[in-house]
Amino acid sequence: MQQKNNTVFWTKADTHMIVNVKNNMILTAFMLVKQDEKKRRFALTAVLYFMSMTEIYSKRRAISPAVTSIILIGVAVAAGISGYSVFASAANTASLKGSMTIENANVLKQTNGEQWLSVTIKNSGNKVFSSSVVNLQIDADPITVGLQPFTVPIFPATLGPGQTGSASARIVDVSGSPIIAHNIGDTLPLEVIVTTPEGSTLREMMSVSVRMS
Repeated sequence: MQQKNNTVFWTKADTHMIVNVKNNMILTAFMLVKQDEKKRRFALTAVLYFMSMTEIYSKRRAISPAVTSIILIGVAVAAGISGYSVFASAANTASLKGSMTIENANVLKQTNGEQWLSVTIKNSGNKVFSSSVVNLQIDADPITVGLQPFTVPIFPATLGPGQTGSASARIVDVSGSPIIAHNIGDTLPLEVIVTTPEGSTLREMMSVSVRMS
């Protein structure tokens, strides 16, 4: 933060603010955020809110409104941009609801005891999936603490709206040995996770029964 005459210059990362102060009163405040328009609006809203609280805070603390405002500017900008990031992430995740359909999921047990997992999903929304994985909720690594699911990627990795992808693999542990502990009729939890290029994720859970191949 720098001060020249009645003007205070404040810079943080890609955010710049200029505050004109005279006789302990804020005359003007200008902010530039080198981000998209939505982030600018969120940050500016936060700044205006904190500036409106300046008089109350300064009276309680016996600090001049101008000094109090300068102290709060950094908090305001950070809160505005952080608030936008949280809101945008939640909005993107919410927009994915119902955009992925698990068309079929099977765990087939062969006569030699080995089991195979097959899953097909469809992008039934309007956003591109950049990656998709299937987690069969069985412990594929009993040595490591906590459940280590058997994970299989879905191909193709990128799924546009209306496209389908599938995964098929022999169920093995981390050493590559087949897992044969489950019996016909056992129910196993399964999770499918899809991710968009923006980093939003959608998780769908279901149960699948072990059947004879």
